[in-house]
Amino acid sequence: MRLQIVQAHISRFGGGEQWTAVWRPGTWRETAVFGWERKDFLARDAELRSGDMRLHLLQAYRAPDGRELWNAVWRGSKVEEYGVFAWKRDDFFAKDTELRTKTWRLHLLQAYMHPNGGELWNAVWRKSAVAEDRVFGWTYNDFREKYGQLWEQGWRVHLLQAYVEQDRILFNGVFRIGRHQEFGIYNWEGSDFERKSEEIRKERRMWLQSLSIY
Repeated sequence: MRLQIVQAHISRFGGGEQWTAVWRPGTWRETAVFGWERKDFLARDAELRSGDMRLHLLQAYRAPDGRELWNAVWRGSKVEEYGVFAWKRDDFFAKDTELRTKTWRLHLLQAYMHPNGGELWNAVWRKSAVAEDRVFGWTYNDFREKYGQLWEQGWRVHLLQAYVEQDRILFNGVFRIGRHQEFGIYNWEGSDFERKSEEIRKERRMWLQSLSIY
């Protein structure tokens, strides 16, 4: 079994870290780190990237003691890849615009709040000319309106993240053309999500593609 989704977060109800993960059958080579300091993650990423391992999952998060920690999963691959980590918003936007004109597309994306304040961005692009639309830092209502428009035009969610900035819940979304079935829920409580997830898995035979906890 190999990791498909992994997230750590601080419980709203007090206590320490809570973890959410999904595994799927697989035999590909995989290396993972959990709860590492930024400098240690960056060193490990540089080491693996120089070989034939590429990022599959990535998350920076705030630990209960206030430290910024990192989770990452790499898989065996030689695909072209470009990553930026803990960049300021304007710098990330400028790099995304630059890379899109050179036929790079987003593979991983995360915005998060640094423990000392300020919004930082992690992103990984891979070489591709696939059609792509995206929104960054949109409110829920604006995101849902955009998603509805794109759905009717045959677009589906490729990447999704919700995060909190100054008590506002904001959404990042990356969409790609696709006609496959898709069912999404947003801003649900944990118990409601668990019940709906089980229902969808059993009745619709659908499995998780993207998960965001904030």
